[in-house]
Amino acid sequence: MKIKVSEFQNWILTIENHIATLTLNRPTLMNRVSAETFYELRNITAQLRENTDVWIIILHGAGKHFSVGVDITLVKSIIEQDKTEFRDRWQSFQACLNEFEYLEKPTIAKINGYCLGGGLMLALCCDFRIASDTAVFGVPAVNLGVAVIIGTHRITRLVGMAASKELLLRGEKIDAKTARRYGLLHDVVPQAKLDETVDKFARKFCRLPPRSVGVIKQTIHASFDLHPEESQCFELDAQAGLIHSPDFEESITSFFEKRHPKFIGK
Repeated sequence: MKIKVSEFQNWILTIENHIATLTLNRPTLMNRVSAETFYELRNITAQLRENTDVWIIILHGAGKHFSVGVDITLVKSIIEQDKTEFRDRWQSFQACLNEFEYLEKPTIAKINGYCLGGGLMLALCCDFRIASDTAVFGVPAVNLGVAVIIGTHRITRLVGMAASKELLLRGEKIDAKTARRYGLLHDVVPQAKLDETVDKFARKFCRLPPRSVGVIKQTIHASFDLHPEESQCFELDAQAGLIHSPDFEESITSFFEKRHPKFIGK
């Protein structure tokens, strides 16, 4: 497949062989997240959702760091806003992250350097997180006199209440080994092997039927808050939408013909 590259004010999107690489491109600012960063992410998410050539997304930061978090000017602007302005603006930022998190395609955060605050929340929107053994994590919001406003629930659901209190109430940095012990990471590898490990992980999804992967991801998210019987009904409805799809038929046919399936993403 021909490489396709799209450049935005804060992001670079590269698509090749069903793998989209989304790069947060503010290296001189250690990939701080601005308002434009959030809004561009929402627009890029919409493009990724509609692009049937994209089966898997890798998210990372340009340069030495994943992201040191939300731009301090955004935090400073809070004191200039009334309660309604504050809620509306930050709710719109939350919505941008939510749309990326619920994208019905698997996502991998490739993390090196600092992954702090809003940068960590961005990484937590991904389905998988693989980090360099030199990466550093933390949520320093409390040190600035503010609460966490774009994702307390993400950390709490992922690592539980005890670890969340350790991370959020103390505002201290932790290393990759500790982050994995808490459950924030799926894997920690030497910096020299980070690219190779993530690429190999991503290529596995290129051998799977993308619509099935998307339905499973959707079902996992939906079932989290559903009663078991409601979850079972959701599963059946989701699978019903795949019954007559070409990839499902190819999966069944290839099984009986004892050959590897060739999926087309339909």
